[in-house]
Amino acid sequence: HQPYYSDPADRNFSDADLPKVIADKRILEMKLSENHRVSLNNQYDNSIVNFDKNLSKLLEALRENGILDRSVVMVTGDHGEAFGEHGTYYHGTTVYDEQIKVPLLVRVGAKLPNLRKALETNRDSVATGVDMSPTILAMAGGEIPPTSEGTPLTAKARKSYDFVFWTAGYQMAAIVTKSQKFIYDMETRIAQGFDLSQDPEEIVNTLDGKFEDFTSLLEHLEQTQVIQRKSDSDAEHDQPSSQIVNRVKFSAEPERPLDSKPQPVR
Repeated sequence: HQPYYSDPADRNFSDADLPKVIADKRILEMKLSENHRVSLNNQYDNSIVNFDKNLSKLLEALRENGILDRSVVMVTGDHGEAFGEHGTYYHGTTVYDEQIKVPLLVRVGAKLPNLRKALETNRDSVATGVDMSPTILAMAGGEIPPTSEGTPLTAKARKSYDFVFWTAGYQMAAIVTKSQKFIYDMETRIAQGFDLSQDPEEIVNTLDGKFEDFTSLLEHLEQTQVIQRKSDSDAEHDQPSSQIVNRVKFSAEPERPLDSKPQPVR
């Protein structure tokens, strides 16, 4: 997360060319040279090195206390980070993957083989942040509240797609499957589609058209069998699209980040 902290002793990547003005979050006001962009990326990588070092300390502490083999350690994030992709930097401005796709690493202790098996079965399934709390509750033997919008990663029936909404700056929504992604701009009513298996950087738009609202896009995807809202695997996960859209509260006059409107894709 900006500002990117790192221990000077563990800076594996050079960020010497990074001017102070960028560190002050004025990056959106300027055009970066290639050297500056690489330096900013290196600063982020150095912060990851620092995090990795501290994570190893946590694992070692669990080992020293004799509980590592019966512990579960989960590592994830609440957002990604952009470094010029689609014309944006940092995060919180788009729903392209560089800003919303995050890692989910789960280390399961050797004395928890059944849990490991359940997680491995679903390791390629679609998951979002709302699945984290029900997953933790399920692993700990707790009761998942009926109001939970997520499903445990240990569940036998997993969802085949999920939703991402962004309501600050400007209003965008996305539907994500294992191999495809569809983005809808609430202001322009323009939808974009991407084949993530062939185009992970989301460059080539496969869906050229406008839809009256997000519900119309969902109905189109269902009619073309991209998603199946009535399938058995989605029965517990899905709600009628009108309820999903109505649950999202959009601000009347959003504050648009400076010079951060995403660049159009081909």
